[in-house]
Amino acid sequence: MVGLLCQRDLRHVPSAQRAQTSVQAAMRPVSPEIVVGPDETLLAVLPRMARNEAGRLLVLDDGRLVGLLTLSVILRQVAVGESLAA
Repeated sequence: MVGLLCQRDLRHVPSAQRAQTSVQAAMRPVSPEIVVGPDETLLAVLPRMARNEAGRLLVLDDGRLVGLLTLSVILRQVAVGESLAA
């Protein structure tokens, strides 16, 4: 695992340069800002997503990719939890 490339990251590449830009040049390298562990809570990772403008986070367990967490999944789970509590 070397990085994560999302549609949002492509906005930083000028459209005239996209055909020549490599994935590696456009992606976010693996770093603590875009990586979470499988035991972290959904609400705990939300500030990290907001701070880094990351709509997705890599879920790594002992350096191995075990999932991809998206903002939409977190919001859906929070909404389900709130509706069950009501």
